[in-house]
Amino acid sequence: MGMLDKNWSGYCAGMKIEHDMMLNQYPVTFLTGLLVDQAALIGVINTLFDLSFPLLAVECVEAQASQRR
Repeated sequence: MGMLDKNWSGYCAGMKIEHDMMLNQYPVTFLTGLLVDQAALIGVINTLFDLSFPLLAVECVEAQASQRR
């Protein structure tokens, strides 16, 4: 777990980068935004892997919102 600097947004397909604390002690970085396709998602995931950041979760928020209707 860790924090990705907000300046890395350009390397992560323009995703919005935010930080929080997990269990009030572990820093966690959240990336949110719209990606054009799965290839773009894989690009972001590979960037995080190359930086040795563990991936805790991937969530498609838009699809979940449309399923509730």
